[in-house]
Amino acid sequence: SKELAYEMGHYYNTLGKNDEALRLYTAAIESDPFDERAALSQVQVLLDMGKNDEALDKLTNIVTFSRNPENIELIISKVLLRKDEVQKAKDILLRLAQETDDSEPRYMLALLAFKDKDYPTALTHLELITSTSIDFEDAVYLQTHIHKETGKVDKAVTLLRGYIAQETTRRPLFYGLLAALYHERNAKPMAL
Repeated sequence: SKELAYEMGHYYNTLGKNDEALRLYTAAIESDPFDERAALSQVQVLLDMGKNDEALDKLTNIVTFSRNPENIELIISKVLLRKDEVQKAKDILLRLAQETDDSEPRYMLALLAFKDKDYPTALTHLELITSTSIDFEDAVYLQTHIHKETGKVDKAVTLLRGYIAQETTRRPLFYGLLAALYHERNAKPMAL
């Protein structure tokens, strides 16, 4: 059965028997070329084996029949980053950020800009990540870090206080970040 093949493939992969896992996933794909789960499992094994080019070829095929091609393109961008093809990855991420509501492309673009010390671009991407997004806390953390890094601690404090003031944007992490900023300024009573 397919389910058993998936389980066995996963088991072989965890044991480091990648060739056996690959054989099972390849057989599943041969019986159903549009089996996205088997195809993505095959890609994961290829990535684990360091066969990035082969994985990228498989992903390029999967995107043509996937029910969620945006997710596949996001994976493609991650493989491109792994291969150090940063500009190609950025091009995909920029398009995804413009065409979808998914926050992950924006967050990844912000991380890439942060790595390049392009703080204004990083902040632009981070500010577009909404409080309902799974990446919201990480986005605020990175915004705080950038403001601190650029000597704009007051801006970081204002940002965090603003988020804490509203129930819809309040997160436990933000209290910790704000307390750390107050502590660094020797405002220990505020930190407490």
